[in-house]
Amino acid sequence: MNEVPVQTVSGTAGQKAQAGRRHLLRGLSTLFWSLPLSLLVSIQTLVTDNLRGMGVVPPVLCTGALLFGTQCLNYFNPEGEFWRLRANQLRLVAVILVGLSPFVYFWNRYPGEDYFRSSIFMIGLAAFAFLLFLNRLLRELAPIIPRPELNAETQLFTNINTNLIYFSIAISLVFAVLPYLSFLPGIFLVRIEMLESIKRTLLLFLFLFPLSLTMTLLWKYKECVMEEAFREE
Repeated sequence: MNEVPVQTVSGTAGQKAQAGRRHLLRGLSTLFWSLPLSLLVSIQTLVTDNLRGMGVVPPVLCTGALLFGTQCLNYFNPEGEFWRLRANQLRLVAVILVGLSPFVYFWNRYPGEDYFRSSIFMIGLAAFAFLLFLNRLLRELAPIIPRPELNAETQLFTNINTNLIYFSIAISLVFAVLPYLSFLPGIFLVRIEMLESIKRTLLLFLFLFPLSLTMTLLWKYKECVMEEAFREE
């Protein structure tokens, strides 16, 4: 009966570990750069005409980069079922963002269409969901990277982000139903008009804060993975 040499088995396991680390590093780096770029391009496409000549290409490319990053993370730690579950959830939201991203351009061209306005609302919810699932995935990454101080930061930041994202989604739903509250007394309608005037600024701020914390964690984990790779070489 033929036996597989121990060195061959260990070499194969080492190659798989290195390949998994490469996918993890590529995914973290892609998400770190494509998250703010997607936000910037989406806002530019929504409120300006600077990118109008390129049509739907810029938002599709940026959200496509997010999808590529989630695909890379999905290749890391394939034996971990819980990791794969979180990675697949994140990838599913990325697919939704890619599918909805052309409506950013369409809403810029036809802002009066209710269908396109509803699509923009769905994109906003999908963006918050993407941050939420990404934070959950980073929480699963913490036990894999042996850095106690980073693990503590991950627990703290992801808890803050999760609570803030849930609050932001609730605020978004409130804003969505405000136009249908015209039956309320005049004093409430005045307050509703005030909220409408600051809606975009408030939602942008509520998105930027968890985004910045998430990018901090992405950068730190990326640096840790690079240090581990150079140490082994």
